[in-house]
Amino acid sequence: MHTVPLKLVTIVAEPVLNNGTGLTLKSYLGNPLFAADGPVRDDVHQTGAGDCYFLAAVAGTAERDPSLIRRSIADMGNGTFAVTFGLMGGTPKVYLVDANLEINGSGNLVNAQLGHNNCIWAALMEKAWTMARPVLNVVLPNGGGTYAPSQYLGTYRMLDGNGTQNAGLGAPGGYASEFIRAEGGTINFYSNTGNSFYTQIDADLGAGKLVLVNTNRTLTSGSGLVAYHIYVVEGFTKTWINGVAVPILVNLYNPWGYSVTVSFTDFMANVGGETSGSV
Repeated sequence: MHTVPLKLVTIVAEPVLNNGTGLTLKSYLGNPLFAADGPVRDDVHQTGAGDCYFLAAVAGTAERDPSLIRRSIADMGNGTFAVTFGLMGGTPKVYLVDANLEINGSGNLVNAQLGHNNCIWAALMEKAWTMARPVLNVVLPNGGGTYAPSQYLGTYRMLDGNGTQNAGLGAPGGYASEFIRAEGGTINFYSNTGNSFYTQIDADLGAGKLVLVNTNRTLTSGSGLVAYHIYVVEGFTKTWINGVAVPILVNLYNPWGYSVTVSFTDFMANVGGETSGSV
């Protein structure tokens, strides 16, 4: 039960991706909100919207603190769901969404996909984020101007995160810090300066923290990574050399819905970007 005042914000218009060209809405009201063993990281699968910054943070939170996700969304029993942002601190804000999600002409979901056992929590949290994100005063994906609520509010265009500005809380472009800030938490940004970057990450993972890293805009050939994309760091595979544990592989989770392992060399050469950090 919440013990602080809640500000209720009702979505009055269904989110529409790119003005909804060729898209229709389908009700998923009969689907489970969570699977019996959920929420889990693998329930999160980014597709249409450019919101890796949001869904990576959500996936990592589901893995490390699933109770926070369960407290963040509730079935109201009347065809709507209350999604709460701000549970880490501050004053929570609640956004009401229904279970109507966009599908394309082939009947496939356009944005966040269903989780295992066809659960819908991740898709509904993404939908609510179309209304919550303006609170952060982020700017347009091209790095100019501000989002005009009358034009983008409640649409998946609000989520696109391919900006070109500098890092920071609520910074333009779409950063994992946005979700953390919306939850009332803070993110500790890393400085990508060689070995200290790895040392900070390794220590935070050992402390059970959520670690999010941003890839560079240009990657080395064959890295196996996606450029300018947010990943969850799952851990390092190490080997002993002269009595010292040396990292050789890095295990990451891509919010596109799969894990990937890259060499430590490729990780250090291509990750750090602008907004890597822990919470």
